[in-house]
Amino acid sequence: MESEERLRIFEENGANANAVYLLKEAIEYGLTEEELDYLEQPWTTQVMKWILEGLRSGMTLEQVRIFSETQNGKSVFNAAQMGQYVAGFQEGIPMEELRDLLLPEFNARTMGELIKHYLEGKKGKSEWKQDRIDLIKTLEMVQEQYERLGIIEKSYQDSQKSSQEFIQYLQKELEYAREKEKRLLDTLEEIKQENQKLSFFFQKQQQSEVDTMDKTEKQMEEPLKEQWIELNEKESEKGGNHSVTIYLQKLFHKRSEEEQLIRLFGKLPEENLEQIRLGIEHGLSMKEVMQFARIGLSAKQAEQSRLILELRKQKREG
Repeated sequence: MESEERLRIFEENGANANAVYLLKEAIEYGLTEEELDYLEQPWTTQVMKWILEGLRSGMTLEQVRIFSETQNGKSVFNAAQMGQYVAGFQEGIPMEELRDLLLPEFNARTMGELIKHYLEGKKGKSEWKQDRIDLIKTLEMVQEQYERLGIIEKSYQDSQKSSQEFIQYLQKELEYAREKEKRLLDTLEEIKQENQKLSFFFQKQQQSEVDTMDKTEKQMEEPLKEQWIELNEKESEKGGNHSVTIYLQKLFHKRSEEEQLIRLFGKLPEENLEQIRLGIEHGLSMKEVMQFARIGLSAKQAEQSRLILELRKQKREG
């Protein structure tokens, strides 16, 4: 579609002057047809602005959808929160980590603080590594000085001459090394405490998510459980068959089995999960796949096990 035609249609559909201006900027910047179509959706001007800024910053359309997604026709994040997503991405934080770090229940200010702590923690780790390298070099230098001191002391005993000035120099070097070591240890302790704080925060957040999921599942199961009991009582009074009861039992059993599978898959490495997926795509049953998923095989062993099961299946069917 021609640029002028696109702008005209967009304006005729009710877009205000600011939205038309942002679409014009997006066209001039060189967004693709798919990206322009997404931008033309009925967003507010502020949301449009952050979508455009995200695409300009190098985000893919799929990455932009992470913070601009909607539920029941309403955006999950507000415009200020979207701005923090774009700011974090521009600071070099991968979108996968931003998605875990910036949750909808955090306001934009809290999101900014989390980004700041993330970047400071990353910087601290880098400085800690460099300080550790400097400490090792300093200790090596001190060791060399000690060896030189031993040579001087032996020479003094042999010739009954002293080198007090050189010994004093070595003592100063040793004192300097000890002071630097103390500063490094203090820095390491500060980094450790900061990491503990961050770890506690993320553990608390993860536990909150688990509690929310458990509460939601319980709320969903209670009505089903009540219906199950009520139907079972009615069928018992009528003396009929128990097909409804059996169906509900299977439903609960299936949900329990799916939850167990999800928990099990969450503990497996990505390589093992890839073998499970390939096995299912090649026609293996879930029972066959789980034979090598539950016993803690390495990725290579899991691959060989899958190939053996597929070969057995082919022979049976052949």
